[in-house]
Amino acid sequence: NMEVLSKSLVRELVQTLEANQGGIFLLNDDDADNPHFELTAAFAYNRFKYKQKIIHPGEGLIGASIIEKKTILLTEIPDGYIEITSGLGQSKPTALAIVPLMLEDSVLGVIELASFNVFEPYQVEFLERIAQSIASTITSVKVNIKTAVLLTKTQQQAEEMLAQEEEMRQNMEELQATQEESARKTAEMQSFIDALNNSSFVIEYDGLGYITAINDAYLDLLNLSRDEVIGTHHSDKLELEAEKKKEYDNMWVSLRNGNPQKQVSRFVVHGKTFVFQETYTPIKNEQGEVYKILKISNNITNLVSDKI
Repeated sequence: NMEVLSKSLVRELVQTLEANQGGIFLLNDDDADNPHFELTAAFAYNRFKYKQKIIHPGEGLIGASIIEKKTILLTEIPDGYIEITSGLGQSKPTALAIVPLMLEDSVLGVIELASFNVFEPYQVEFLERIAQSIASTITSVKVNIKTAVLLTKTQQQAEEMLAQEEEMRQNMEELQATQEESARKTAEMQSFIDALNNSSFVIEYDGLGYITAINDAYLDLLNLSRDEVIGTHHSDKLELEAEKKKEYDNMWVSLRNGNPQKQVSRFVVHGKTFVFQETYTPIKNEQGEVYKILKISNNITNLVSDKI
C-alpha cells in the first residue's frame, strides 16, 4: 500500500533528521498526457497532516527539483512558502531540503523536509543516499501493486470463466433435456401418424382444394399411383347439382376460415360401394393462417351396409 509506505517513510525521515515537518510527493503517471506528483503523506509535530496537493514538473521549488533532478537546499525560505504549525502558533522554518527520488534517470517522487535547524552536510548526504533506496522501494511496491491488481483481475476472470462454464454446462443439460423431450414427442407423434395411416385414409389439400399428399392406404383402395393423384382437385369426377354445388363451395369457404367440417360420403371403387366418415381439419401456420386442409376418412361401410 503506497499510502502506508509514504507515511512510514516521511515519519522516519522527519524523526531521524530531527526536522519539524516533511512531505513526500509521488509520481502519478496513470494518465500519460498529464503526469503529476501527488502529496501522499505529510508529517509534522509527530502527527500526520491530511492535505491534498498536486505539483507539475517545473512548478515551484519542488517542480524545479524534478526538472533539474537535483537536491535544493535553502536557508532563506521565501515568505509564505511554508510555515510550521504547532500548538503554540505558526513559525517560519530556518532550512528547507527538497530531494528528488531517482532511479537511474527517472524521478519517481520528491521528499520535502523543513526544520528550524540548518541541515548538516552529513544529513544531506544521508538524505540523498536513502532517496535512491526509497526510489528503488517505490518501484518494487508499484510493481507489486500492479501484479496484485493483475492477479486479482486474473482471479476474477477465472471465476467469471468458471461461472460461464457452469452456466454453459447447465444450458447444455437443459438443451439435452429439451432434445430428449423433443425426440420423445417426435417419436410419439410419428407413432400417432403411423397409427393414423394404418387405420384411416388420409389426404392433405392446399387452401384451394388440390391434393398435396395422400397415404398408401388410400392409394391401394383407389388402385392409383401417387403421381396420378397428387395435384388433382377435390371436386374432380364430382357431378354436383346447383344446390349441392353451393353447399360444396360453402364448405370450402368455411374450411379456409378455419372451421372443421364433417360429412358422410359414398364412393364406388372398382364396382364396389364404400361409405366413409370424413373429417376435414384446417391446419394453420404461425401467423394463424390456414395453409392446408387435412382430411381423415374412416371406412364405415360395414356399419351402414343394410342401408346400401
